[in-house]
Amino acid sequence: MKKILTIVLLMFFFMPANAVLKEADLEQTLKILRTELSFEYKDLQAKTNMAKERSEQARAELISTMKKSEQNALMLYSQQSDYVFDLTYVCNEVTKLWKEFKESSMPFDKIITYYETDIVRYEKLRKSLQAMPRHMLSDEGKTNRTVCLTLATALENMIKGNLEQYRSDIENNKFVRERLEEQHKYAQERYDAVQQSIFVNGEQTYFTMLKHVNRNISMAIRTIHSKYIPYDNNRSQWGGRLIIWLFIIIFIYAALSIIISTALMHILVPRLMRKKWWPANFSKKDFLKKRPYIIMALTVIFFAVILAIIRIFISTQNFIIMASDLLVEFAWLMSIILVSLLVRIDSKHIKNGFKVYMPILIMGFLVILFRIILIPNILVNLIFPIILLLFMLWQWAELARHKDGLNKEDKIYSWITLFVFIFSTGSSWIGYTLFAVQVLIWWIMQLTCILTITFFYKILKTYGRKHYNQETPISDIWFYGFLRDVLLPVCGVYSIVLSIYWAAEVFDLSALCWKIFYLDFVNTANFKLSLMKLCLVLSLIFLFQYINKVARKALQYHFEKKEVVGRHGNRAVMGANALNILVWGLFIIITMNILRVGNTWLVVISGGLATGLGFASKDILENIYYGISLMAGRIHIGDMIEIDGIRGKVDDMNYTSTMIEAVDGSIIAFQNSQLFTKNYKNLTKNNGWEVISIPVGVAYGTNVNEAKQIIIDACMQTIDRLRKDDKDWIDRSRGITVNFMDFGASSIDLLVFAWVKVSNKLSAQDALRMAIYDSLNSAHVEIPFPQQDIHIKK
Repeated sequence: MKKILTIVLLMFFFMPANAVLKEADLEQTLKILRTELSFEYKDLQAKTNMAKERSEQARAELISTMKKSEQNALMLYSQQSDYVFDLTYVCNEVTKLWKEFKESSMPFDKIITYYETDIVRYEKLRKSLQAMPRHMLSDEGKTNRTVCLTLATALENMIKGNLEQYRSDIENNKFVRERLEEQHKYAQERYDAVQQSIFVNGEQTYFTMLKHVNRNISMAIRTIHSKYIPYDNNRSQWGGRLIIWLFIIIFIYAALSIIISTALMHILVPRLMRKKWWPANFSKKDFLKKRPYIIMALTVIFFAVILAIIRIFISTQNFIIMASDLLVEFAWLMSIILVSLLVRIDSKHIKNGFKVYMPILIMGFLVILFRIILIPNILVNLIFPIILLLFMLWQWAELARHKDGLNKEDKIYSWITLFVFIFSTGSSWIGYTLFAVQVLIWWIMQLTCILTITFFYKILKTYGRKHYNQETPISDIWFYGFLRDVLLPVCGVYSIVLSIYWAAEVFDLSALCWKIFYLDFVNTANFKLSLMKLCLVLSLIFLFQYINKVARKALQYHFEKKEVVGRHGNRAVMGANALNILVWGLFIIITMNILRVGNTWLVVISGGLATGLGFASKDILENIYYGISLMAGRIHIGDMIEIDGIRGKVDDMNYTSTMIEAVDGSIIAFQNSQLFTKNYKNLTKNNGWEVISIPVGVAYGTNVNEAKQIIIDACMQTIDRLRKDDKDWIDRSRGITVNFMDFGASSIDLLVFAWVKVSNKLSAQDALRMAIYDSLNSAHVEIPFPQQDIHIKK
């Protein structure tokens, strides 16, 4: 602390001030000003040199951007509408350059405002120094005034020079901005036309194309010749020769990947299997069954790695760059799918799994190749419907042959893949071929996301089954629950958006995609809904559901630790209900803010609902009111109560009803209002004890006092015997009371009173009756029963 204070004091005393303040006199002020202006002059010189370097660098970048802009203009304005892949590629390049330019542009307006302010400041300072009378200054003061005037003039001129330079840069920047903006607007118009062509207008149906098949084939041949075969010796980076070389390179890299993967599987893995840490459940037999498919997955992974490494060293061949990026992206998607299958499917069914997924994977590879070579529309419309039909039949055949060897998830995904093929085939045959391509690419991306999420869900489920159970406290399991119940479902929601984006990127329509995602397809003054808002609301549902679940478990754990379970169960119920209201109320407020729900609309709807619900839910509200009153302390979960002659234990309570488990085992539900309107007995309030009465009669002529004592002694002996057997059913401290109740028709009526536990009332009554009966019989005390004499008159 002392060192820090020392440094602060040194900085306070020795660092120069940023501006001159009121000093002792004018001479001291001029001296301080001279020092300050000297520092500012040196600092401005350094900043000016840096500004010149930055200006030269920005000028070079601007010239580079201008060149790219002019190149994009030539590509953009020369593209034919029939070449959709080419057109979208060029439009994407234009849009990308426009965004990069906007993000990297310097804030010239702020810089000019800053410089103009400084020019005015130094001009005022210069005029003030010039107008200062010299005769009232000392020699040192005159020298300081002259130096300050010189420095202020130099600073003013230096800033003016910098300002002129920036104004020149602004003019050049403005020219480039206008050119890029013009190209961007035209690219957006072409984007809209492509989007309209893909999703709305379509092309001619395939049946129409087959009617004029010879003409269409001739057009396709001419298109291939004009696009891929050069007319002269000019070698384009997008020509047919380079495409052929690309396929050769792909073949070489694929062969190299196969060699590396096969070598690893035949040399390295058998050695690893001899190690002690090798999983015991993965036998050599299982490995041999999975080895061809492991080699396939490793081949795809190595192919992606090799292409990614080569891509790093290629910076001039635009075609190779584009092709490598697409191939690397697709290879990683394929590797994810294959690795997911290897992990999830056992060795017995791995062959079936790979076969049913093979059609969609190969179709995806074909689409990527079409995108790489920028295939013209006429070729796509001519050959793609037939290819789709063949792949649909292939998927159908594989699914029919191997459906019994698939697990439930893969069977569902395979059927969806078949439906996607059917839909895409139908779309292409009615003229929407490019839309069919989009649907296929979307499903490949979506399937990759689904399989990835399924893979991690299986891992989490296995881990949870091994390490956690129902008794695990929430403090140990909350993060696992967050991953399983929040993160994976949210990833599933946003995987839809991500898949659509990837599918659009194949056509270089990703810029339009974000507009569609954030476009409010429901757009009113009081309610707005877009795809991204919908995904956010769905994600919040999973999050708040998890928060509610964790909070309720934490509350339950608290009551179990701090209080007696059962006696305070209703407090846990009230706390859980309060948490429900709090959590979901917060969710509703956040959702209303996201969806921009207007106050006026909300007031009108809530007023109408309140009026209607007020009449409709009168009984419900009454039950809720009585439920809160009951849970406030009148009844607790676990209490024994008696209502309408039904005796039972309170099993559950909520705001509308109370569940009672009767002594005969049946579950009975009472509305809370019934408990208030009818007389109920809470038999647990008196610490769980209640008084019972057992009527018994003795014959006339019996000594009543002796009979009472016999009964009392027998009952007390029974209590002692029960307590020895750990059956504390009857309260000995309160004793047994026998009262002379009445002169009966056949007997003297006595009533035996005893305090027994509510939960053991029937057992206690049985024990006491047996004791009374046996004791009176042993003492030869007659227990009369009603008898009638019949006199027959003749």
